[in-house]
Amino acid sequence: MRQRRRLTVVVSMKKEKLISIIVPIYNVENYLPECIDSILRQSYDNLEIILVNDGATDSCGLICDQYACKDKRIVVIHKENGGLSDARNAGLSHAHGEYIAFVDSDDYIEADMISELYNACQGQNADVAVCGRRQAWENGNSSPMFCVDKLIEYSPKQAIEQILLNGTMDSAAWDKLYKSNLFDNMRYPVGVLHEDVNFTSRLLYKANKVVKIPYIGYNYRMRIGSITKQAFKPQKMDLYYQTKMLCEFVKSHLPELENQAEKYYCFNLT
Repeated sequence: MRQRRRLTVVVSMKKEKLISIIVPIYNVENYLPECIDSILRQSYDNLEIILVNDGATDSCGLICDQYACKDKRIVVIHKENGGLSDARNAGLSHAHGEYIAFVDSDDYIEADMISELYNACQGQNADVAVCGRRQAWENGNSSPMFCVDKLIEYSPKQAIEQILLNGTMDSAAWDKLYKSNLFDNMRYPVGVLHEDVNFTSRLLYKANKVVKIPYIGYNYRMRIGSITKQAFKPQKMDLYYQTKMLCEFVKSHLPELENQAEKYYCFNLT
């Protein structure tokens, strides 16, 4: 009697969702390899790593291309210099991930940062997850910022209030993981500095929920010559304009936070 062959059914685990990490790059050849290496070391590996060479005049473009040859997850965009916002927007236009993260090219991230943020979004059904950061000084010293000792869930209003109060988070683009659909019909304003002061709160306002996690994942390099460390220039008026736009947005959409917004504006004027 002929024996019937047994069919083996292979059940595959649910595939992790694709996450796009966008890195805007301009003239940071001394820091770029550490930044890219920290992304490649992520324990979460279903990544699309978009390196946006924003018209760098040093060897950044070459470094990007060399890394792209080493890892198929890397996509390189070479473009004319248009500034940080323009580079982020270029990355967003090429992103395919269900989630978006940003890393500045002179910073670096801890190996579990993306995994921790993703697990928080999935576990809490949140559109945005935020981690703590570490200020890393060039002399080797460091100091933690915006840290919590337990997971906290926020409504959009509560998250924006934390920004206005300089509480558990601020408006920086890069210590957060976002559901990509938040960027539908939304792009960073080009040609200004401190663009995320106003923009981030508008993203959070669209979220269903924001979670803050008890994990320090982002290393923010404190170096001479970065945008936030420069002496006063006329362009720094952008900070005040962006803050004023944020206040107007809050007054229009969250009038109960008007007092906090006014105090935030006054703080940025000092």
